[in-house]
Amino acid sequence: MQRPWVATVASDACSFTAGTAAAIAQVVLVRELFGALEGHEVSVALSLGMWVAGIAAGALAGGRAVRGRTIDAGHLVAALALLAVAALGGLALLRDARALLEVPRGTSIGVGGSVLLAALGVGPTALVTGALLPLFAQASREAQAGPEGPEQHPGHGARVGSRKARQDRKGRKEGEEGHGELRCAPARFYAVDALGTAAGGALAPFLVGWAPASRLVAVFAAVAAAAPAVASWAGLARPRGRSVWLGGAGLAVLAAIALLSDPFERVTQARRREALGVAGTVTNTIETPYQRLDVAGGNPGQSQVTILGNGAVVAVAPDPYGAGAALDLLLFQHPAPRAVLIVGSSPPDAVRVATAHGADEVTLGDFDPWVTATLREALGPGDRAWIDRGRRLGIDARAHLRDVAAASYDVVALFPPEPLTALANRFYTREAFRDAARALRPGGLLVLRLPWSANVPDPATLAYGRSVVRAMHTSFPRVSVMPGVDALLFASRDPDVVTLDPDELAARASGRAGLDSRAYPPDFFAQSFPAERSAKLAATLGLERVLPGPMNEDLRPVAYLDRLLAHLARRSTGLATKQASRLPGVLAALAALPAWAWLLPLLIVPLGARVLRRRGSPSGMEAGVLAALVGGTGMALELLLLVAYQVDTGRLYVGYAVLTGAFMLGVAGGAHAGTRLGERPEWRPRAALVRMETTAGIALLAVWAAAPWITASAGLLVATSVLAGLLTGLPFPALAGLAATRGREAAAAGAWVMAGDNLGACVGALVATIVLLPTYGFETVVLLLAGARASGAVGVRGTIGTS
Repeated sequence: MQRPWVATVASDACSFTAGTAAAIAQVVLVRELFGALEGHEVSVALSLGMWVAGIAAGALAGGRAVRGRTIDAGHLVAALALLAVAALGGLALLRDARALLEVPRGTSIGVGGSVLLAALGVGPTALVTGALLPLFAQASREAQAGPEGPEQHPGHGARVGSRKARQDRKGRKEGEEGHGELRCAPARFYAVDALGTAAGGALAPFLVGWAPASRLVAVFAAVAAAAPAVASWAGLARPRGRSVWLGGAGLAVLAAIALLSDPFERVTQARRREALGVAGTVTNTIETPYQRLDVAGGNPGQSQVTILGNGAVVAVAPDPYGAGAALDLLLFQHPAPRAVLIVGSSPPDAVRVATAHGADEVTLGDFDPWVTATLREALGPGDRAWIDRGRRLGIDARAHLRDVAAASYDVVALFPPEPLTALANRFYTREAFRDAARALRPGGLLVLRLPWSANVPDPATLAYGRSVVRAMHTSFPRVSVMPGVDALLFASRDPDVVTLDPDELAARASGRAGLDSRAYPPDFFAQSFPAERSAKLAATLGLERVLPGPMNEDLRPVAYLDRLLAHLARRSTGLATKQASRLPGVLAALAALPAWAWLLPLLIVPLGARVLRRRGSPSGMEAGVLAALVGGTGMALELLLLVAYQVDTGRLYVGYAVLTGAFMLGVAGGAHAGTRLGERPEWRPRAALVRMETTAGIALLAVWAAAPWITASAGLLVATSVLAGLLTGLPFPALAGLAATRGREAAAAGAWVMAGDNLGACVGALVATIVLLPTYGFETVVLLLAGARASGAVGVRGTIGTS
């Protein structure tokens, strides 16, 4: 007879390795979707939303599937093989997305296509992951019960036993609150699986990019499948009948995936590169902490090199008639540019032009320092020599501006990509302009390329441009503009520096020995800075008189969302929807609502809980509603922290795994603590939930109070992510106990709670990222989340003692 601890260790090993395999699959798919959708952080919300929604559906389906059945090692191995198959299918679909959706080159995947990709690319793997909870919980319960536990049936292993036997073991009549064994298996699996997910998240940054994604999925799924196979060999949950064939087929599938991972990578990566649609052949792919870089060009006879970051063009060099010409014009706005920082332009052109204007110190920066280094390696010797004459930053330019000594530069020229991502938006915010102002010398000049419209700008483009100008005005009282498809904003704290006077600009040109002054007559500047068009655009943007409205900030990225929605609604294809063009208007209407208006829908929680209790509705329904509230607030806080991490470090591409791993570590700790609390004789689910939800509300108030310090430190963001997971996992055992009332099986109760938790998380992820954060900002949203958890405490407390 096996000792009880042996079964416990074996069950925990199975749960832990399953969580690790699921985490690796999730990180791989989220990064792939991140690249398919050009790095939009909305893709993170979409992927997380679809992930948790899929887990919810899978948990419910798995709970129904295991009811009254024996689950053994064969079933678990087959489920893990299905997890690997679903992950590889998602990888193949996401890499071939542009071809499948027939997206023309140079355009983006539309709103409808984005949602479809998230659903089909991430959803199936999430469904299988969700089904693992009831499967493993049932197998764990049966293995730990042993021959002295539930009744035995020859040829079928340990069964759960009759409903009456289960109720007798509970020790209370039907209708009393669930306790003890009924919640032990799902809560324990939830905790150990979350710990495995945290381990997968910690490993992912070191593994993804170092080894092919398909091989990582295959290896970790195989390790997870080996755990129940070894447990079966040791005599636990040994498969019989058809499950033997299921387990054998699962192992064969995993072996085939491992053997075919290299051909799979070659074929799918070739399809992805072919669909990128850039001039020249993609010759190299580099995974950086910031994004995935694809290098096109640099072949013999092809001097120009294009760098794509997550599928979008982020650098082209050399570019003398584009970036070079723009730099040439903007440097005339400073009387004597000696020390110049140029971010995001063509590096060889930047050094060549700045040197001609008399600069003796040219610093080259980018939002991803790997971009300049990659360009240098791909360019020819002549362009490489120009880059070597400048100083290349080893960190991203936003971090450099934050840390550089005050009064370091005469000119700071920012040419970041469009603020379609929080990564790029960091260069268009109030905080970025404050850092730039500190880095400038007296009389220094800030230049910002503002992607604009060749024709009449749409409302979203107007809103985005004005929010950037409002942010710029907080540090620079004088702002001028040079019109164009890409408008150039010139800002200085000295009103005499920026000028559009053609004669003054021609005089500056004549005084620069590195230039041929004959090429810059006054007429040239009159054509480059047309007075009428400049005045009209200045009035439109509010340069002279700041127009009312929100300003773009790091943790209130209104410009990022306005620009992203305008981009998707106007230019994208691939199941583009008419409704997409209405999204900016809907968001504008929501932005007009006061923040407290979002608390009104939360009254549904306490009122609904009271109604359900008085009508005698199943406790599982009440537990599902409360779990949705817990999961929604937890995932909303996690998304806020992910965006804050992107703003602080710019490395969400790799940091996503770190923060989600920290979140799941907190979930594991919270679920474990909740289980231990439930072992006390006086423990009751409802009273425990009141205390837990009240504690969560207080903890969120503390996060709100400490937000300025938390959002300025990557370490504190990771620690707060652990706290968010802790507050999410702690109520799970109590909710499972509440759902187990009236004889509901443990696996089914856990599945019901997990479904509610993940459905709420789906809504929380999307609403927090797309609506609440851009509309109200980080701190206000945290206050709303504290109010949400408080409403849960009120809802549960209002049902204590009712019948």
